Amino acid sequence: SLCSEIINKIYSLPLDVFMRKKTADFTNYILRDAAICTHFVSFILPQFINVVILFIVYTVYLIHIDYKIILFVVIGSIAIIILERKTGGLVRDNRKIIMENENKIMAFFDEALTHTRQVIAFHREKWEAGVFNKIFKNYFDSCLKQIKITSNITLLKEWCKWFPQVIILAIIGYNAIYNEMSVGTMIIAYELSSNAMDYILSIFNYVIELQNGKPYLVNIKTLLNEKEIKYGQEGFPHEYKVVELKKINFSYNSDKLILKDISMKFCKNEIIAIVGKSGSGKSTIGRLLSRKYEPDCGDILIDGIPVKKIKLTEWNKHIKLVNEDSFIFADTIKNNILLGRRDITDEQLHNICMMVELHDYIMRLPHQYDELLGEQGVTLSGGQKSRLLIARALVNNPDILILDETLSSLDAETEYMIYSNIRWYRADKITIIVTHRLSSITNADRIYVIDNGEIVEAGTHEELINNKSLYYELYNFDKREKPYGFESRFRHQKV
Repeated sequence: SLCSEIINKIYSLPLDVFMRKKTADFTNYILRDAAICTHFVSFILPQFINVVILFIVYTVYLIHIDYKIILFVVIGSIAIIILERKTGGLVRDNRKIIMENENKIMAFFDEALTHTRQVIAFHREKWEAGVFNKIFKNYFDSCLKQIKITSNITLLKEWCKWFPQVIILAIIGYNAIYNEMSVGTMIIAYELSSNAMDYILSIFNYVIELQNGKPYLVNIKTLLNEKEIKYGQEGFPHEYKVVELKKINFSYNSDKLILKDISMKFCKNEIIAIVGKSGSGKSTIGRLLSRKYEPDCGDILIDGIPVKKIKLTEWNKHIKLVNEDSFIFADTIKNNILLGRRDITDEQLHNICMMVELHDYIMRLPHQYDELLGEQGVTLSGGQKSRLLIARALVNNPDILILDETLSSLDAETEYMIYSNIRWYRADKITIIVTHRLSSITNADRIYVIDNGEIVEAGTHEELINNKSLYYELYNFDKREKPYGFESRFRHQKV
């Protein structure tokens, strides 16, 4: 159930958490941290409670035999408690360093295995091996330090056990010699005191185990306490007419505003284009609309209703963001497109793939729609990946579809044909195209031009051309294969 809780928590986190953490961190939450916490709860904690109860019982019986015996048991206990207080923080801090190094190793393997082809292509195998050796050395050194700390603590705690026991043996031996205690009572008293000291050591060992595991417990607690996306309670308004961004400001951190006072309208039955230079903030608008992030100020409205009042699950059913980072699974083409949808017939699937100019390619494959794709779609070209991702979105035919630079890897003719098909298929929906290739969106109903996070122009293609402002410059630059007067500033420099 802890793993289920972690997974449900991960699904409810805002996107900025995933920007701060690596994939390996989330893997460790489930494969390592949850397993260690389960071990503590199911084994260490019950054993700890059992040993404490037995120690209390033995202590009471020893007090009944001779209070001086329990006095030295208590002295030994105090010595062990002081030792734990002095060394517990050291054990915990070094275990935290080990955990961080484990995370780094997991992150390295995740990235190395995912990007093996790039490492080989650029002949960086030795460099990659050097990076791993450095990470592993830090991990090995921290583990070795933990072994040294544990060994020293074990040596000291044995002294804390045996020194009181020698004195206890002297006391009960003296009493037995002078007939103040029977031999049988002496044997029982020594056995009980020895067991009591063993229980103290067991308690100490369990405390050390808890100190070792505390960083993992804190790690999970930190995850579970992460701020979640706030869910609304209202349903999606199916008879909507317009989606609106109203005076939106947004920043990924407090240092710099990415979007400033953005106001836009997206009406039903329209194709809206958002264009601008790289880094202008146009892709961020798509992320805000899909509620991957929440704006710093301003509202996103649908027919005047703030979208934050709508259930996130409902909103996600009716909006789809397709971008270059969308994931392709190591599964068949059909499963990658349908993602579990069983209500889509083969004929519908084929029609959608025809719409994105992918069907002919699929039919030439040995297993056609049952062809297995490599991890992250390694067997597909960039353009084929983009078309597959669009087909996945069109299967759901969402009310709001955002295509973020999805077809930039295609030739202009294929791109134009796909956009034409989408316009026909989605005549009663909202389609938003985020692109830097202006030649493909000349037929858009409205075009917003973004520069440095602000809207500098808005209108149809003809209106913006007539303005002869930024859009006019970008469009003319886009049309030319080699713009007149363009010359690299590195032309006369050696790299």
